[in-house]
Amino acid sequence: MGIEFREGSLVINSKNQQRLKKGMVFSINVGLSELPNKEGKRPEERTYALFIGDTVMVDEVGGAATGQSQGP
Repeated sequence: MGIEFREGSLVINSKNQQRLKKGMVFSINVGLSELPNKEGKRPEERTYALFIGDTVMVDEVGGAATGQSQGP
């Protein structure tokens, strides 16, 4: 992976023409904030943030998540 958290030349969007190649590794992240917590009693407990991330390596078929977690 790169040194930077976000490399401008590798942002995946409709304008990027870069082709994925075997062995490339990406950090995929999604962050959400201001999510409601109906069980919160105090003002600071009534909203929360969620950040989900994983590392993906490109192979011949597509991609494979490298940081998969095991469920309960």
